[in-house]
Amino acid sequence: MAEVTVAELKHARLMGNKDFSGFDLSVLNLSGVGWLRGCTLERADLSGANLEDANLSGANLEGANLHEANLSGAHLHEANLSGAFLEDANLRSAALLEANLSGANLSGANLEGAHLSGANFEGANLRRVMCDDLTRWPYEFDMERLRG
Repeated sequence: MAEVTVAELKHARLMGNKDFSGFDLSVLNLSGVGWLRGCTLERADLSGANLEDANLSGANLEGANLHEANLSGAHLHEANLSGAFLEDANLRSAALLEANLSGANLSGANLEGAHLSGANFEGANLRRVMCDDLTRWPYEFDMERLRG
C-alpha cells in the first residue's frame, strides 16, 4: 500500500478512477471534499485522516481502517461501512442515514449529534460510544446495546 497525496488522489478521481481499495490515505486532510462520493475505499487506510464535512455518500468503505479519523459533519448516506474499524473515530454530527455498519468496530467513537436513522448496526461493537440527546438512532434501535 503506497502513500498517496491529496493532489494525486484528486487527479485520479478527475480522470474517472473511483476505486481506491487498499490505498494508504492515513493522516490526509480531506476535509470538505465532495469527490469521494460513491468511491470504493475497501480496506483503505484512513486512520487519523481529516474527513470533516466530506461527502462520502454511497461510498464503499467495507473493512476500511478509520481509527481516530475525524468524520465530524461528514455525509455518509447509504455508505457501506461493514466491518470497518472506527475505534475512537469522531462522527459528531455526521449523517449516516441508511448506512451499513454491520460488524463495524465503533468502540469509543463519538456519535454526539449524529443522524443514524435507518442505519444497520447488526453485530457492530458499540462499547464506550459517546452519544447525546441529539443523536438520532434508528427507529427500533435497542438502547440496551449501549449499556453492554
